[in-house]
Amino acid sequence: MGAKESTTDTPYDDAALREIVEGAESETGDRFFYSLVKHLASALRCEYAFVSELLLDRLRFRTRAVWGRGSFMDNFEVPLDGTPCEAVLAGKSSHHAERICQLFPTDAALKQWGVESYCGVPLLDSAGTVVGHLAILSEQPMLDGPRGLATLRIFAARARAELERLRTEDALRRANEALVQSEERFRDLFDEAPIAYVHEGLDSRFIEANRTAMRILGLKPEEVAGTTGKSLVPDTPDAQRRLSAWIDSMGRGTATTGTVLELRRKNDGKPVWIQCWSRPAPDGSYTRTMFIDVTDRVLMEREKVRLLIELDKPEALARIGSLEEEYRRRRVQMESGFEVIVQANEPTVLPEGKFDRLFEIARQTYLDPRGVERPMLTPEEVRYLSIPKGSLSPDEREQIESHVVHSFNFLLQIPWTKQIREIPRIVRAHHEKLNGTGYPYKLRSDEIPVQAKIMTICDIFDALSASDRPYKKAVASDRALNILEMSVKDQELDPELFRLFLEAKIFNLADKT
Repeated sequence: MGAKESTTDTPYDDAALREIVEGAESETGDRFFYSLVKHLASALRCEYAFVSELLLDRLRFRTRAVWGRGSFMDNFEVPLDGTPCEAVLAGKSSHHAERICQLFPTDAALKQWGVESYCGVPLLDSAGTVVGHLAILSEQPMLDGPRGLATLRIFAARARAELERLRTEDALRRANEALVQSEERFRDLFDEAPIAYVHEGLDSRFIEANRTAMRILGLKPEEVAGTTGKSLVPDTPDAQRRLSAWIDSMGRGTATTGTVLELRRKNDGKPVWIQCWSRPAPDGSYTRTMFIDVTDRVLMEREKVRLLIELDKPEALARIGSLEEEYRRRRVQMESGFEVIVQANEPTVLPEGKFDRLFEIARQTYLDPRGVERPMLTPEEVRYLSIPKGSLSPDEREQIESHVVHSFNFLLQIPWTKQIREIPRIVRAHHEKLNGTGYPYKLRSDEIPVQAKIMTICDIFDALSASDRPYKKAVASDRALNILEMSVKDQELDPELFRLFLEAKIFNLADKT
């Protein structure tokens, strides 16, 4: 390929092709890429060769394998702007026979490598979208461009297929990891829920029970599958009557609400009273039951009856009054704490939530039926309840924010006319902020198109004030404008564009649509 080695009149060198094929045909994955660039450089007598993949923002590429001056080099990631690779990753094969550094003076890597010429071809997926490129560079003039391009095109299809295969494998791996994490998360929610949950067959045999249920019922994990709910019910007329009514309802496929059952704990035989809500599965194969421990309430009622029987009426009423007052105090405290938890669970528009009371509740403890001290709220519950802005965890927010990338990749498939071809790049930046705190690319002001800055202001106002968002309540227009003004002060939004937004009263258009 170098000027000293060949000219455009030189016949196609079958030996060079054979060297590349034999060197790479048995390899797969990254080993294929490394073998390919090594044998490309050797066969075409070039000092450098590399294969890349285009990143999601389509503004940068990352190499998968690089060969340079007789050895493998570290992979690198660079922006396309100002490089000879920009045209190739836009879908055009490119050959620069000489003076490559003068043609692309801002590309520091070219000068660092000391190369004179360049040849590159795009890697296209099955839909014709550019996913990467294959390139060779030489310290000598590369006069036989057609030969280099032809050779690269021969192996571009295999490189593209290998790249797609690796991306598919990576996507499957990430999907499997996400599925496992999701299953683990829901399993954790089931296991750690403060309310007891039990799945049982129609014969009341337990299928599974969460930790709260096991604590209340005095069960060990290995005892769950061999236990029937009815075996925990004492042999008293009232308890058996209630059990029979519950079993009859399940047999008819009828849900029960708030049924109080008396049980005996499996491990120590102590009495426990539960209030349960049960619903048969749609196919009738099992029943889902949730319940709470109401032992304290039942025992208090029994204590009131005992006092009335054993003591004089005035003394009994005084003692009962004290019991009820203590019960009311604890109930008010519990309901107050519950209201705090419910409010904390509501998504907030701004990080205004004050969670001191929530943290206070989390520091409180209770004794479970075995006498073990437990926190009122688990660390996981506190973490989700104290999310300061919105209601999404970091993982959930990342999934939501990925819509920008999906939209950008979708819009890239559309053959836009010259006048509107920048639409994909505008859309990809409409959640970016001037100070680099936006998403998904953390772009700064000079990297964001002015159209995207306009779109950001309008999008935020609409998101805050729209009444058709089922996941949150709309805020008043003046409140939405105050929020935008705060974002301007935080150097997130363009102040001049916001001034125009206010002066032109663009926000009034939203009320008319």
